Amino acid sequence: MKTFWTVFNLYEIDKKIGLIVKIQIISIILDDQFYINTMKNFKLMSVMVAATLLLTNCKKETTGAPAIENKVPTPIVVAEKNTAIYGKLTATWCGPCGTWGWTLNDEIITSTSDKAIPMGLYGSTSSNFTNATVNQWFTDFGGKSYPNFIVNGVNKTAFSSGGGIYTTTTKTDIIAAIDAFIATPVQVSGGGNLTWTGQKISVKSAVKCFIDQTGKDLYVGAYMIEDKAKSIQNSQTGEVEHHHVCRGSMTSSSIYGLKFSGTLTAGAQTEVSPFEFDVPSTWVKDNMYVALIIWNKVGTKYNFVNAVKIK
Repeated sequence: MKTFWTVFNLYEIDKKIGLIVKIQIISIILDDQFYINTMKNFKLMSVMVAATLLLTNCKKETTGAPAIENKVPTPIVVAEKNTAIYGKLTATWCGPCGTWGWTLNDEIITSTSDKAIPMGLYGSTSSNFTNATVNQWFTDFGGKSYPNFIVNGVNKTAFSSGGGIYTTTTKTDIIAAIDAFIATPVQVSGGGNLTWTGQKISVKSAVKCFIDQTGKDLYVGAYMIEDKAKSIQNSQTGEVEHHHVCRGSMTSSSIYGLKFSGTLTAGAQTEVSPFEFDVPSTWVKDNMYVALIIWNKVGTKYNFVNAVKIK
């Protein structure tokens, strides 16, 4: 006669809490043969319990509370990349904006599509698509007339001595300026995710420094862009599609966005407070994206640093 201490672990589903619970059975077995027979029975019972649990787990619930879905937030990826901003200062009432300015703009957008975020900047207060952001940018970007052509907040229009515009030189200078910016080391960049809730657009973003930015006064702005927005245009027939119309800043306190309060050392990535905006129903959501722009404030001037398109 021998004495054995044995421990059996059984598992079943507690339907009240929806979890698998373990039941531990401890028994004293006093006989060798009884021990052997008991272990055989226990193995058989374990197989039966496992099969029962498998069937129970696969069975579709038809009653009770709905299952809770755990949603994992999409991580914000910040690429080490330079992206320029290209803008056409324009107005719907402007004749040249709808003739050679229209063609020149399309050519520049096509030539720089993988390097720059295009924006139609309707800076005149009497133009369709006008807003406070582009009104201010007309002044801040050095606008002189319509159309003018901007790269990274600087007017790159090639003016003649008589006040005209050299279109070929303007196009060449703009492409060269964008290429030169793309080739520079990436100082700091941004990334983000865009979501819609009804007519509300929300952007969660982050900024990462690739080169130390200590001492700089950085700001992060989010700007709504609508492609193929329809309106009249002087020198065009009827309603036409206006490309990449800047609908304005997502922040009301400042068109240059939020002051960046994150870490400025190289390698540091910091999330920015979310941007939200209630979009009018007349804007076509499927044609919209956001340009996230990083600025460096020097005195009262906001200098362009980098940008990223979020859609």
